[in-house]
Order: sequence, then C-alpha cells, then structure tokens
Amino acid sequence: MSDTRDNKFTLKLNDLEKQRLEKLADAYDCNQSALLRQYINGGWDALFGETHPEAFDRHDTEMGDVLSGEIEPDEIDDELKIDGESPPQIPAADGGAGAAVSPGSHTPTQTPQDLAKAGPALSWDELTEAIETHWGDGLEIHPDRVEPETLKNNRDMGAKIIAGIIRSEEDVVPEVLIEQRIEDYLGHKVTRTDYDAGLEYKIDQYKPLIIDYLEAHPGTRTDLHYVSPGAAEGDLPSFVTNTLESLQENQHVLDINEWAEENDLLEHQIKSKEIELWLENVTAFRHDLLDLKRVYKNPAFIEILIESDIDYPEDSYQDPVKWLKAVCESWLEQYAEVDPRARYAAVHTVRETDGELLSPEIDEPAEAVSAFDSGDAPAPVQFAKIRDAIL
Repeated sequence: MSDTRDNKFTLKLNDLEKQRLEKLADAYDCNQSALLRQYINGGWDALFGETHPEAFDRHDTEMGDVLSGEIEPDEIDDELKIDGESPPQIPAADGGAGAAVSPGSHTPTQTPQDLAKAGPALSWDELTEAIETHWGDGLEIHPDRVEPETLKNNRDMGAKIIAGIIRSEEDVVPEVLIEQRIEDYLGHKVTRTDYDAGLEYKIDQYKPLIIDYLEAHPGTRTDLHYVSPGAAEGDLPSFVTNTLESLQENQHVLDINEWAEENDLLEHQIKSKEIELWLENVTAFRHDLLDLKRVYKNPAFIEILIESDIDYPEDSYQDPVKWLKAVCESWLEQYAEVDPRARYAAVHTVRETDGELLSPEIDEPAEAVSAFDSGDAPAPVQFAKIRDAIL
C-alpha cells in the first residue's frame, strides 16, 4: 500500500456542513483535507487500533467481532496490524483514483462502544438500526443516548432499548427499577384517563420482556436480576462469600437465649415484640440458606461457580459447588434444631412465603402446622403461644 496521498475522495456536503468543515479547519489551523484525515485516523484508532484495513477485506478477522467487543483490537495478530509508525492508510473503496461517499443524509450505524458511552441523543430510527445490528446479551445503552419521549409503542424494540439502558446503570437491579424505567421511557405513551391503570398495563406488557433479556439472581429477599452474563460471573462468587459470612455472623439467632444475650435482653424482657424481632432475624437466616441453596441447585450458577476463582478448601472438595453444598447442609442441620413453631412462623407470619421451601420438614413441620387452625398465617396473638413454647 502506497504512503503517497494520491487517492481522490469526493465528499458531498450541505451548506451548513460545509461551513462547519471550514470553521473546524480554521480552529485546528490546518486545511480541510488534513482535518478529515485526522478524523478518519482518529476514528479508526478508536474502533480498530492498529488493525490493518485489509484484514477485514480478506476476512482474516471479522469486523463485527471487533465492534461487538468479542475481540479487542490489541488481540489481533501482529501480522494483521499496520507496520511502522505511520497512521493507517485508508484506500479508496474501489482501490482506484476515487470513490464517492453516499449521500449526506446517511448516518453511520452506532457501534456498541458508541451506545455504551455518553453522547448525543439518538432518534428512534437510529436506535432501532443499532439494536437490529448489534443486539446481544451484553449490549449497553447509555441513558444520554435516549430521550425520555423517543420510544414508540413497539414492545420488542422498546423492551430491548430499556434493557440496554438498565444494563448501563447497575450489575444487579431490582424489579422496582425496571418498572421505574418503563415509566420513564414509556409513560408518555399512556393515553388512558386513569394514568395509573394505564401505566400498570404498560408495565405488565413490557416488564416480562425486559426480564427475559436479564439474568437470574439467587437472592430471595427481593426480586433481583443480573443485567448480563458478565455481571453474574463477576458478582456471584462474592455473593456466595458474603452470604456465608452472614450465616457465620448471625448464628446466634438459632438459639433465642444466645440471641437475647447478644441484644442485652434478660429472659423476663422477652415479650411479644421481642419474639417478633427474633423471628425476623430467624427469617433473615433462613433467606441466606435459601439463597445459597439456589446457587448449588441452578445449572447456570453451578457453571459460574466452578469456573470462578472463589476461595474454598481444594484439598477437601472436588469443586466449589460440592463444598458449598456441604457447608449449607451443615447449617441446615443447625437451623432444623430451632423450635418448629418458630420455623413455621418465620415463613408464614413475618413475611409471606415465596412458595420456595428449604424443605417441607424444616419450614412446615407437622407439629407446628397442627398447632394452628390451618396452613394460613398464624394470628399475631399466637406469638404468646410461640413464646411459651420457646422459653
């Protein structure tokens, strides 16, 4: 490839674009050709680094893989990179003397890197073109790129755009945030006189679609989701470690006398309110156990944990999943020693059960169920009965 600049390039501009080009050249104290070369080379470096353009022409590597982030520019083989210290030499499209640019109305499709960083807000057409070209389970859209009233009543495209925005905000998101973003970006499409009812309908339409583009989370205290597989891989090991530490730090709740001592309470001071507080602590302990059970029962979480670098006694266990299951089973045995009425009440009185049990024997022991009128939540007055049984 020649270093001489003998390729002619025709550029069609409207009056405003021509004026901008002239003023930019003045601002940079260079001619217009030098300015365009600067933008071309800078744009190439930002997207493709030192990759040689012919690498894409010959399909030695695919441009889409670089744009999507599957391959980083610095991972390209050295033989496919530009030699020397000279900037990339961009040939004319036909390899000849010149090539006409497509009409000035054409707007280049946004790359995943463009979408993920702050920049000018995009139109609906620009967003849909970018989504159709680059959609994947890791695509992020910076909130700056989407004005609140840009989205239209298109459930498939709207759900993907909102999912992309949510991915750019946090690695773990609660469903309440999903509902808030639906209102933020689609509230203007609610046309019912009763706005709240219309918004609820809109949330019912879009929320399941958005959740389908997110990843499961093992937490049981609230409806949480990982925003991408990468977020799950990065967070799950620390989630497991932190939950195990929580069990260790709160094991005193398994014995009400130890719990009372931890909270500086004497036996005669433990009344209905204190019992309710203790049951809340027991429930929190139960949730920790349930969270960890979800990890070692879920195939996706199992795979992440096995591939992670989580610290565990490798000399004693074949893999971290077997270790986690053994540790949890040990805690379950200790939790099963808590008074059965308290275990039953911890599920049904303090908080509504989510339908998921550690096991029927632990969460709904027969002796506790028979102590109440039915399987419904025990009445608050029955805290006294639980207190007497425990003490």
